Amino acid sequence: MDAVDPSAPAVAAAASTADVASSSTAPASSTAPPPFARLSKAEKRARKAEEMKSRRAKKRQHVREKHKAQVEERRASRDAEIAGMSPEERAALEQSDRQMREARYHEVCAQNARVEEALTTGLRVAIDLSYGSIMDLKEQKSLGRQISRCWGSNRRAAAPLSLHLAGLDGCPATCLPEEEVHLRWKVHHIQTDVTEHFKQEELVFLSPDSPNVLQELDRTKVYVIGGLVDRSVRKTTSLSRADRLGVTTARLPLAEHAPLLDARLPLTLTAVVDILLGVAADGDWAAAINTALPPRKMERPDEEKRARRRLEVRKRRRWQVAGEASQSGAGDEGDEGDEGDEGEEGEGEGEDEGEDEGEYEGEGENDDDDDEGEA
Repeated sequence: MDAVDPSAPAVAAAASTADVASSSTAPASSTAPPPFARLSKAEKRARKAEEMKSRRAKKRQHVREKHKAQVEERRASRDAEIAGMSPEERAALEQSDRQMREARYHEVCAQNARVEEALTTGLRVAIDLSYGSIMDLKEQKSLGRQISRCWGSNRRAAAPLSLHLAGLDGCPATCLPEEEVHLRWKVHHIQTDVTEHFKQEELVFLSPDSPNVLQELDRTKVYVIGGLVDRSVRKTTSLSRADRLGVTTARLPLAEHAPLLDARLPLTLTAVVDILLGVAADGDWAAAINTALPPRKMERPDEEKRARRRLEVRKRRRWQVAGEASQSGAGDEGDEGDEGDEGEEGEGEGEDEGEDEGEYEGEGENDDDDDEGEA
């Protein structure tokens, strides 16, 4: 009879434990996280753009759900109110609702008819979209939003304009409203340049740098607003283009009808269209300017506030210089540069969430409330 080694069970148990340990550690090595890779600036911008798009989609969904809940609440309240009415009161309420719906329907039809008629008989205003190549992506998207606001103002106006979107062939898609909604608008879509579609003697380029003051609107002319949004203020852009083409230029009479305004004040693309809409309706420049521009534009800057802001800027700069001087090391300097890039991009992202800014006629000015467009 063979002898049994007393240490055999312990050896077998140790072997099985080792097998289990090796089998449990094998997948861990295959699923190890990839090594850290620093993203380039372009990749960071793309990632932030995707995150911004996702947040906007969530916000829109939240707004829709909130609106739907409010509608349901109003409907339930109305049903409860109707349930407590007598038959005569219910009939009177239904008659009143029917009259309101009919009045609203006729009002919408009349406004649509005015917009249709303005396409052929209204004051002609063209948005020149030939500046897309000199704008960055953020400025191009800002221009698309401004164009949408211009169409919204025009379709609700008492005296709509005959809007023309000129230069669509050379215009980047990002300069236009998303999902090509502009193709459904009641505007003229011009593929060629504005100077090729209209006669030269008909064109009037609006520019704040022009020496000529626009005193009254001439329906035989085509007033060209430059579709340019620039945050770095490219001066005389539209004026230089008009001079090269030999086209007449003019500036809006801001200082003449609003003494507190600078004659060359940068305006948003929407503000320029709103001013033209107001003047086309009643011919009152002062009223149109006061209605189109926000109150902050109509006030002189407070010197005390400006001095306080300058002092705060100087303090921040001294703090930043002191912080940079306290950091040392060649490797740390490289990391600090990357962190600075991220900070700059974060600031740009925050600006894009609010109202965008741009320029009126090649002259831009950074404001917090509106897109500045060129005219």
